[in-house]
Amino acid sequence: MNISVTLHKIYFLPLFILTFLIGSGKVFSQETGTIPLMAPLPIVSTQGLMGNILILVDKAEHIARIYNPLTQKIEKEIKIATGKKRGNKIFSGDFRTPEGIYFIESYIGHQELLKKFGEKGKIYGNGAYTLNFPNSFDKLANKSGSGIWLHSTNDETRIEKGLDSRGCVVMANQDLLNLENFIHFENTLVSIQEHQTYITSKQATSLESEIKLMLEKWRESWEKNQYNDYISHYSENFSHSNYGKISQFKAHKKNVFQQNFSPSVQMEHLSFVANESMAIVRFKQVYQAKNLNDSGLKTLYLIRDEYYQWKILSEEWEKWSPERLAKNSFHKN
Repeated sequence: MNISVTLHKIYFLPLFILTFLIGSGKVFSQETGTIPLMAPLPIVSTQGLMGNILILVDKAEHIARIYNPLTQKIEKEIKIATGKKRGNKIFSGDFRTPEGIYFIESYIGHQELLKKFGEKGKIYGNGAYTLNFPNSFDKLANKSGSGIWLHSTNDETRIEKGLDSRGCVVMANQDLLNLENFIHFENTLVSIQEHQTYITSKQATSLESEIKLMLEKWRESWEKNQYNDYISHYSENFSHSNYGKISQFKAHKKNVFQQNFSPSVQMEHLSFVANESMAIVRFKQVYQAKNLNDSGLKTLYLIRDEYYQWKILSEEWEKWSPERLAKNSFHKN
């Protein structure tokens, strides 16, 4: 099977270029090559399993941009505050906001916050969206901590300070309430960077192609029962919730491959988000062999190694549910 996925390219011009173009009355296009269109990182390729909305958090500007990859538009800009200390989060209690790519997992309403934290819960205002920090990338970097949220506040003067949280991303109460028009749990992604970065359209296309090629080689080696090629796609830092570290995983897979099941492995609804050093991939994995037929939601966390090759850092699997593709409307817990 060849992976054929259209990348919904996320192109927009930085404000200073856009102002120049409008002011000069000149029209520039990608085809002319005069000024290349830019894509914000991370790029998103989506077939329904992630990335319907991308929240781009710029810590330096204290701005969160709600970006729609399908329409290629910034839907909204929100003023925010982040950790009291600058820099990337390292350990629990360091008052820094982590940098990376995260899923929004759930919503905690005002009353639930009061029930959980008592009077202290008032500091979160109307509510909070939880993020999956620490994720596999954070664990590899030995980052510690928990409870990194997007939340509102009972004191909106904090937002004007810019640096005024214990690590969370803080916004005004009304701005948090307005997010319900954009957020889809376990689908919406939050990218947190010190400075929002961009790449050219050519670089974005190249990044997409690299990831698709790596995934296709991984899939083919699995189907053809080529153990060495298959296992070469895994990082030496790989870990699995069921099979442990890479050495245990290799032993398990070698035993499976020796049974020569030669399965059919299909990837459907392939979706991914990626920057130049990490990627998160999701797809419906359809596995058919003489010993087993099943379908599941597969999530792969990819990193580049020292040779600039994409490798699998961790993988997750859960039983497939058609509701996964139906998660396209907002809902609260």
